[in-house]
Amino acid sequence: MFPKSVLFVCTGNTCRSPMAQALFDTMLKQKNIDGVSCDSAGLSAFDGEAASENSIEAMNELGIDITSHRSKTVTRDLLDETDLIVCLSKGHFDILRNFVDEKKLKILGSGITDPFGMRYSEYVRTRDEIETALRQLLEEFYA
Repeated sequence: MFPKSVLFVCTGNTCRSPMAQALFDTMLKQKNIDGVSCDSAGLSAFDGEAASENSIEAMNELGIDITSHRSKTVTRDLLDETDLIVCLSKGHFDILRNFVDEKKLKILGSGITDPFGMRYSEYVRTRDEIETALRQLLEEFYA
């Protein structure tokens, strides 16, 4: 299956999933892959929050600007409209499999640790972990 829409899901949609969305968008552009829309949302997000300062800074190091990101909550419509839902942890996967066909779900890597509230270095480590896992995802679906 060649997913035309990808949704990255974490808890609050201010750290992991915005970084994953921006990184994946960048990777798709670098590979000249068109026609794939990327989005992100959180299972416990408060709509309208900016990405965390540490996430913004970690992405800036790679030349990627996520300052315009605003968090949003996962909705039924969002789940139904998406071809591939990439969960940032097994816990997110376990929750979402109650609402969508497991064939639409994937855990990114072996799950990505939540850096929320930690030192900046943990955000950088998380960003790098996401990037590595996304390269594998890209190869799996778009090679």
